[in-house]
Amino acid sequence: AIEFPVIETQPPSDPGPLDRAIACLPDYDWVLFTSRNGVRYFLDALDRSPYDIRHLRGRVCAIGASTARDLRELHIKVDLVPE
Repeated sequence: AIEFPVIETQPPSDPGPLDRAIACLPDYDWVLFTSRNGVRYFLDALDRSPYDIRHLRGRVCAIGASTARDLRELHIKVDLVPE
């Protein structure tokens, strides 16, 4: 067998949409995380912004148990993990 990676994760090439979304965090009812990479890129962008986790006032959904675990390890409570 020869390993051949076919997926490469990278931060967004244009940080503008994520930065604008972070600026509006208090306005969201829900924030959905679809992967551990999404959690990491979100928190990296949050760290670069003038805001912090206190701006996250909506409920948190994690798509999958491992994403939920990553959030909980960061002391972010998860409200929903769909079956």
